[in-house]
Amino acid sequence: MTRRRLLRPYGAMCAALWVVTVAIVSCATIERSSPALVDLVEAERAFARTNMTAGQRVAWLEWFAVEGVMFRSGAVNAQAFMRGNPAPPPAPPGAFDWRPIYGDVSEAGDLGYNTGPVKVTSVGRSDRFFFSVWRRGADGRWKVVVDLGAPVDLSGHDPFDDPFTPARTAVAQSATARSGPALAELDGAPDIAALWDPHIRGLRINVPPLVGRQAFVQYYARVRGVITHHPVDAGIARSDDLAYTYGRYTIAAPNAETGDYARAWHRDARGVWRIVYDVARPDVGPATGLSEQ
Repeated sequence: MTRRRLLRPYGAMCAALWVVTVAIVSCATIERSSPALVDLVEAERAFARTNMTAGQRVAWLEWFAVEGVMFRSGAVNAQAFMRGNPAPPPAPPGAFDWRPIYGDVSEAGDLGYNTGPVKVTSVGRSDRFFFSVWRRGADGRWKVVVDLGAPVDLSGHDPFDDPFTPARTAVAQSATARSGPALAELDGAPDIAALWDPHIRGLRINVPPLVGRQAFVQYYARVRGVITHHPVDAGIARSDDLAYTYGRYTIAAPNAETGDYARAWHRDARGVWRIVYDVARPDVGPATGLSEQ
C-alpha cells in the first residue's frame, strides 16, 4: 500500500535570487509565471554545478533531502548510499553535467519537478535524461526527494542548451472542485493509461523522450505482456495540486521485465489527478545492458 506523506510547510521565500549569465533568458521567461519555479530551476542548476566542481558524492550529500531516494533496482536512500562507499564508486568531478529544460511547481511553492538532458563530458554529448522531484523545506531550501533517469535516444537534436520551458498545467482552483479516488488508490490502478494527462511527458530507455499522450500510446502498443505497478511511496504538496509517486513495475511474459518507475501528478481543471510525467527504467543487468551509473 502506498504511504502518503504530506510535505512540511516551507519558510519564507528568499528575497534575492542569483542567476548565472547563461540562465538569464530562460529564467526571465518563467519568472513571469512563478518565482518559485525560477528558484527551483536555479537549485537544479546549482546541483549540477556542485557535481561538476566537487563530484557526485559531495553533490548528492549536499542536494538530496535526508529522506531523498535514488534507484538501484529499487529505491535506496541517496545519502546513505553515497556515504556507504558504493561500488562502482561515484563519478569524479566533471564526469557528467545536466540541465533542466522542463518542469513545474505547486501553487504552495513547496513541491516541484525538473527534467532534462545529461551530458557525459568525455563524449561531449547528452546520452540520457534525468527526472528529479524537489521539496522545499522549512529553511526555504530546495532538496531532491526522488531522482530517476534513463538512457534515451538523442541521436538527432541535442537539447542540452535548450531554454527552460515551464509545464502548462490546468489545476483545480478550489478544494470544492477536487473529486475522485485518492492518489494512493490511483497509482497502482490496472488501467494507468486512463490517467495520462493529454500533455504527459516521460522517459523510456533507448527511445526519444516521450511527449504527449499519443507518444505513450504508440510506445505501449509495442509492449507485449500485462504491466503491473507496485507503489512504494508518495508525497503531496501543501496546496494539494501537485504530487509524486514511485515504486516498482513488472511486465509479464513474453516481455518479462521488472524495474523502477516515478511519476509527477497534478489535478486537472476538474480536480482529478492526472499523470504529467512518467519515467520507467528496467533493472540493471545483462538483459538490459544498463549499468548502475
